[in-house]
Amino acid sequence: MTTGDTEQRAAGPEDVAGAEGVAGTVDVAGTDGVAGAEGAPRRPLFRPEAVEHHARGATERRILDLGERRTAWFFRFLLLLLATLLLVAFTVRADESAKGTTTVVGDGRAAALVLPIGALRRLAPGQQVRVTVDGHRVFGHVASIGEPVAGGPSAVVPAVASLDEPLPLGGEGQVVVRIGRHTLAQLFLGRRGG
Repeated sequence: MTTGDTEQRAAGPEDVAGAEGVAGTVDVAGTDGVAGAEGAPRRPLFRPEAVEHHARGATERRILDLGERRTAWFFRFLLLLLATLLLVAFTVRADESAKGTTTVVGDGRAAALVLPIGALRRLAPGQQVRVTVDGHRVFGHVASIGEPVAGGPSAVVPAVASLDEPLPLGGEGQVVVRIGRHTLAQLFLGRRGG
């Protein structure tokens, strides 16, 4: 571009650093106001340390380069771990239970259960019962469920269970009723089926 007697030109590819890391130069106007005049000082277009850093970066690997062997194996390991955790979460089941007290009644093959009111919503006949009296553990099933009764600081649910083996009549102990069986994912997400 020419304006009067002064000639100016835009920096072109010959002014930019080459592949060897040599910085390009820019003409600095002399005291007479003419750019590129003979004897005018020339300074680099890019700082030498910036050119060196740029050249060095071309040979170094990036931090998250998935082509790098260690990073690729680590990424595969994370995917495998995630798949395993999902498989476990949707296949492994955990019991939900209600604990209460029991007294052996009848011929020793039945037990009167007293369970917390919170179990009423999920309690149903046929659910598995584990009765422990004087160190003896016997399994059975819920036979019937009574109406909630106010007792002590909160209401309780009376129920009767039939036992698989007889226990001493009148024996008192603890009872655990399995009121649900859920996958770990259901427990984590708060969605509980039957």
